[in-house]
Amino acid sequence: MQSVDPCLGHNPGLPPLPGSASADIVPQTITANVTETVVLPCHITVDGELPTLEWSKEGLEINNITLLYRDGCETFGMKNPAFHYRTNLLLNKLKDGNISQIIYNLRVSDGGRYHCRTRRGKQWQVHAIIVLNVGATSKPELTVVPSTGSEGVTLQCKAECWFPEPDIMFLDDEEKEIPAEKPTRGPNST
Repeated sequence: MQSVDPCLGHNPGLPPLPGSASADIVPQTITANVTETVVLPCHITVDGELPTLEWSKEGLEINNITLLYRDGCETFGMKNPAFHYRTNLLLNKLKDGNISQIIYNLRVSDGGRYHCRTRRGKQWQVHAIIVLNVGATSKPELTVVPSTGSEGVTLQCKAECWFPEPDIMFLDDEEKEIPAEKPTRGPNST
C-alpha cells in the first residue's frame, strides 16, 4: 500500500493514467495556494466543431475526471465528486482553442498531476500535462518555554500543516537573526 502525506493529501508517486500519456509532452508545473483560483493551461487548434475534451487527475480513488465537455456542454455524471462546482472552462475562449481548466477554491488535496486531452472519433490525444502544487499554511503558534537549566529559554513555533516546509528563523528587536543552538523539528515534521 502506498502512503499518503497528510499535509499534501495525495501520493505524488502514483503511476500515470493508462494509455493517455504522450512521450513528447513536457509536464508544466504550476504552484498556487489553498483557497485560490488557478487556471491549468491547455490549447488546441480548432477546425470545425470542438471535440470532446477531458481533464483528469491521476490517483483519485473514485473517477479521475475533473471536467468533461462534449456536445457543447459539460457532462457531470462522470465527474469526481471532489470537483463538483469547482471546475470550469474559459467558455468565451473555447472557439479560439483555449481549453484551459479553472479550479476554484483550491484544496491541498487538489495537488497532483492533471492531463488535458481531446477525443475525435475513438482516438484520444493528450495536449498538456500539468503538475499542480498547492501550498498550505496554518497559523503558527509561538511559545516561550522556560529552560530546565539556569540558562535561557526555548522558542517553539508550531503549525499543524505547512507545505512546502518553510525555513524558520527568529529575529531580535533590531531584526538580527537569533542563532539557534540546537534546532529541532517535531516528530510530525517532514
